[in-house]
Amino acid sequence: MSPDSHRSPQDHVRIQLLGGFGVTIGGRAIPEHEFGRRIARQLLKLIAIQSNASLHREQILDTLWPHLEPEAGAAQLYKAIHHVRRAFATVVPKSTADSLFSLKEQVLTLEAEELSVDAHLFLEDAHAKDSAGAATLLELYRGDLLPADRYEEWTLELREELTQRASDLRLLLGEQCLHEERWDDAEVRFREVLEQDEVSEAAWLGWMQVLARRGDRGRLKKELTKCRQILTEFTGEAPDKVFEDQVAALLEIAGESATQDQEASGATLRKSESTN
Repeated sequence: MSPDSHRSPQDHVRIQLLGGFGVTIGGRAIPEHEFGRRIARQLLKLIAIQSNASLHREQILDTLWPHLEPEAGAAQLYKAIHHVRRAFATVVPKSTADSLFSLKEQVLTLEAEELSVDAHLFLEDAHAKDSAGAATLLELYRGDLLPADRYEEWTLELREELTQRASDLRLLLGEQCLHEERWDDAEVRFREVLEQDEVSEAAWLGWMQVLARRGDRGRLKKELTKCRQILTEFTGEAPDKVFEDQVAALLEIAGESATQDQEASGATLRKSESTN
C-alpha cells in the first residue's frame, strides 16, 4: 500500500479470511457485531479478497447489489461504507477510520500503512521447495476461505486457488513422510487432500502407497476399488494404463511387505520359543 506521511501504527490492519473472518487494527480486534449490518461485513470481505485491496464502484454494485437500480445500489453502498468506517472508529480515531476505507475516483480501497490479509500472505510464498517450508506455510492455512460465505460467487476464484495451493503443500509433505517411512504422518497428509479433492490421483496413489508399505494388501484392494469408482464417475472413463501400472506395482510391494512382516514375526516367535 502507499501510505501517507501522517499515518501511524494505529492503522496497521490485519484481516483474517482463512477459517473465519476477523479484523484487527493497531493490535485491537473489532468484534463482528460492531459492523452492524451483514452487508457491511460482506463489503469489507469483498475488498479484502482483491489482491490490491481495491475495487471499482461499478464492480461492487454488480457483485453485491446486482438486482437494484444504480441509484438504489449506490445508496446501499454508501450505507455499507459508513458502517465499516464506524466499526473501524471503535478502535482508531474517526479521521483514521475514514482514510483507511476510502472511496476516491469511484474506487473503494482498504488503504493502510501496513495491510496484511492472511489468504494473500499464504499465496505470496508460493514456492516452498522443501518440507520445512511447506509445513511453515501450512500453519498460515487455518481453514477454508470465509466458511460462512462458501457459496458466494465472488469467493470462488480465490477459494479454488487457496485449496489447490494447500493440496500441493500437503502432497509435498506426504511424499516427504513416505521417504522418511513415517507412514502415519503420510496417511494424514494424503487423506487431508482427499477430503478437499476426492478425485486427486496423486493423493490416492500416495495413500495407497502408505497401505502398500504397511503390507496391508486387503485394505489396499478395498481402497483401490473405491478409488476406481470415484475416478470413473468423475471422468466417465476408467483410470488409464499409467495409473493401473502404478497400482500393480503397489500391490506387489504390499505382498512383499506382508511376507517380510510374516517372516519377521516368525523369526521372533522361534527365537522366543528357543529361549524358553
